[in-house]
Amino acid sequence: EKGYYDKAVYHFQQAVEKAIKAVLISLGEFKKTHFVGDILIDKLQRIELDPAWKDKLHDIAKISDEVEPEVTWSRYPGIDAGKLWIPSEEYSIDDANEIKEKSEKVIRIANDFISWWFRL
Repeated sequence: EKGYYDKAVYHFQQAVEKAIKAVLISLGEFKKTHFVGDILIDKLQRIELDPAWKDKLHDIAKISDEVEPEVTWSRYPGIDAGKLWIPSEEYSIDDANEIKEKSEKVIRIANDFISWWFRL
């Protein structure tokens, strides 16, 4: 309502990151970083896992890779192509809605995987 789309984008990125970290921790992997998509992709290449789950987890890892730059772009001013980038002026409701949909997918798949993994 207030137009804080940059803040929404940041928090949706954080939701993606935390969901991916939950999957990684379930698989015995933890790294202290915001950039976890490639870590999950690498882990999936090194483990035996039901192919259907591998495909789903690979999909959410790719989403993580896509949204990871938002951890800084959505919070800090910067220079992009010689122009000052002010997050509160650059993000729109469409940007927020796009990452919201991606984060919902990641959270849903991560929750389903963790329930399956731990037989919950």
